[in-house]
Amino acid sequence: MNPEKIIEDARKSISRFCINECKSYCCRKGYLILRERNLELVTQNKSKELIKKKIVIKLKNNKYSLNMDIDGCPSLKEYKCAIHKNQDRPEACKQFPIFIKGNTIRLSPRCLAVKCGLFYPYISILLKNGFILQEKEFYHDLEIYKLLPETKKQVL
Repeated sequence: MNPEKIIEDARKSISRFCINECKSYCCRKGYLILRERNLELVTQNKSKELIKKKIVIKLKNNKYSLNMDIDGCPSLKEYKCAIHKNQDRPEACKQFPIFIKGNTIRLSPRCLAVKCGLFYPYISILLKNGFILQEKEFYHDLEIYKLLPETKKQVL
């Protein structure tokens, strides 16, 4: 079992859903923390203008916060990410909506595919192989994955 491959397949499995059903909600609402090296890429070279409008705010340690509630992510074009294949895009964008640290899986509560249980086949394989699902929100209930009682879980 290759966990990275399983997660990559899981992310790829929802691409049409994200564009057609969800309309890339994750890229139209909330905040994205950017490192200085990602700023121009994500803002499509409009960082100065967005800072002036206070859509982008400089934080400590050369990081920035992009408010996507106003106009969505500047890299989002017709519900598709213009920088999706760029290896310099932010780590949060690369990993969304499944984040793994060690043997713990965290699913984004903002993702409609997560809420709909579309990751069931992928997450259940990982859980059966010793991974732990971090639960924070009510829709991260393990019941939707119909897992065996011996499956480990961690409520944080």
